[in-house]
Amino acid sequence: MAQEQVVQHYQLKKYLNENNIPHSLRSRVIGYLESASKVHRSAIKYEDVTLLELLSGPLQIQLHRQLFEPHIVVHPFFATYMSTSSSAMDQICYHAVKKVLLAKGDVHFHFGSEATEMCFVVQGALCYQRPRGIKSARRRVRVEKGRHFCEAALWVSWVHHGTMQAFMESDLMALDVEKFVNITLAHPEVHTLSKRYAHQFALELRKELDTYGYIWDLPSHFMHTQQSDPAALVPQGHEAQVCDAELFSIAMVMSSDSEEETYKHSL
Repeated sequence: MAQEQVVQHYQLKKYLNENNIPHSLRSRVIGYLESASKVHRSAIKYEDVTLLELLSGPLQIQLHRQLFEPHIVVHPFFATYMSTSSSAMDQICYHAVKKVLLAKGDVHFHFGSEATEMCFVVQGALCYQRPRGIKSARRRVRVEKGRHFCEAALWVSWVHHGTMQAFMESDLMALDVEKFVNITLAHPEVHTLSKRYAHQFALELRKELDTYGYIWDLPSHFMHTQQSDPAALVPQGHEAQVCDAELFSIAMVMSSDSEEETYKHSL
């Protein structure tokens, strides 16, 4: 096994060199793969357990539900969704949810791009940054484990109103919007529930827009607080894995002078 890892590491370096990958990107790729390989060696992945392929369809569905449901039902709507229709939640977990792995510095989405997923943070932390020149909302927000973003994509046609980038290696659960809609339409009990919730969500979104003049990919209360100092976004104690310099480094990469005008045209 050790010899195989040495060979793979050599092949990786050779591949990057032969394709003239810039040194900065090369270092990021190698660093991430080295870190990820350590994690993956200790964590057994679903696809590595070949015996799972022998499971019946119903057992596959139950297993996927146990893997994904706990991260989704932290949101009150999905807790109600689950209690309203167990069969719909089965289909959501089996067909509509996937795990997304991000390396430190990876951009999960850019300002102005189409939103196709609602996401839940399972591990790690990300930085959400709004466009410049807007005084009514925090410039940068740290998005940590247990939080969600882009819920609006489930209920309205949505483009991203900011940029999301990983502070550190992070795991997300991503709920596909189109698959969620199709599954919900096929289950009348949660269809009715979802229609009521969507109506209320749209009203709250309009209220937020009328109050602040802008709407965001994050829940409103994360964007509109008195805590506006970027340094305050860095966690304390054992969670302080990102220093101030890294925070502002990410912020500089994410910044764009032309974003505000584009944002106004997207409303």
